[in-house]
Amino acid sequence: MRFKYLKKFLEKSTKEQIDAYSRYLHSLSLAALIAVVGMPFSDVEIIMFEIKALALIFISIILLIMGSNLLKERVSG
Repeated sequence: MRFKYLKKFLEKSTKEQIDAYSRYLHSLSLAALIAVVGMPFSDVEIIMFEIKALALIFISIILLIMGSNLLKERVSG
């Protein structure tokens, strides 16, 4: 149900808004990757570091794909 609401919301958005949303998702993706790079310098146990790093990399990839798909759908549609 939430995704249907999100899809309706995005369908009513202008081209500039879609561009802004996709840039925002790409920025969040980059921020997650930067966090992964800085984590080895923190005081986190190695197992927790691996779990957090994998989660941030996964989030980064998902955000990058979401931003790309959002922009691609708007350009083709």
